[in-house]
Amino acid sequence: MMTQLRRLFQRPSPMTRRERVRQLLDQTEPDPASLDREECYLLSNILELHTVTAEEVMVPRAEIQAVGRDVSLQDFGAFVTKAPFTRLIVYGDDLDDVRGFVRVKDICQFLDTDKEFSLKSITRKILFVSPARPVLHLLMQMRVSQTPMAIVVDEMGGVDGLVTYGDIVRKIVGDIDDVSLEDTQPQLIEVSQGVYEADARLPVEALTQAFGLTLSEAEEDDDVETLGGLIVSFLGRVPDRLEVVTHPSNLEFEILEVNPRRVLKVRIRQVADKKG
Repeated sequence: MMTQLRRLFQRPSPMTRRERVRQLLDQTEPDPASLDREECYLLSNILELHTVTAEEVMVPRAEIQAVGRDVSLQDFGAFVTKAPFTRLIVYGDDLDDVRGFVRVKDICQFLDTDKEFSLKSITRKILFVSPARPVLHLLMQMRVSQTPMAIVVDEMGGVDGLVTYGDIVRKIVGDIDDVSLEDTQPQLIEVSQGVYEADARLPVEALTQAFGLTLSEAEEDDDVETLGGLIVSFLGRVPDRLEVVTHPSNLEFEILEVNPRRVLKVRIRQVADKKG
């Protein structure tokens, strides 16, 4: 009885600052004196950022583009020319042995000169963080250390993924081409008979359900989770725009959109099994 009375007369706990701001955003009306839709969108994303971890924004291991520490100047130039990057991860024995990163523009000092090429001399330190690292903390760490990239490592020291300053910013503002300002789930869309198109973020499970896709042991080892990750894991590199990739599961992927770091949009066809 006393417990019920206490609950009846007990004052509600005061709202936190985050809750008060959230309430104000929810009440904001679209008028000139108030916050507009885009401002509310950005502020809402910032409020949600305190729950986001490095694992949620990282580029998966299978999509990381990297060069070995012993790469020659010619091979380095060919790699960058095929898929231009501004920064590249540098590894030692394998991708679990990350040594740092290089800015592509730093290679210019070795061009048209007699200066001996040394990747080590231009390799910069990189941050190493756990998958559970809050991105707000990571963002401040990047700012203080002036390091725009972080490798996400598991408890055994293996590389899980890569987070850049831009990945965190995109979590706040969205992709540049996201005119609807909505976080839509990628869909497999049939554009004509037997021809589909999809955002490269489409989960691999969707391909399994639609086409009976089976991952190889190598792809399972790479922890492939998305359509884009599957293509990069299979090729061992980011493909070119309009490149056609035929997967052993009798699926043909035509690359419709791509940037230097990842596949963006793919056309999918199921092809006849040639074994028979």
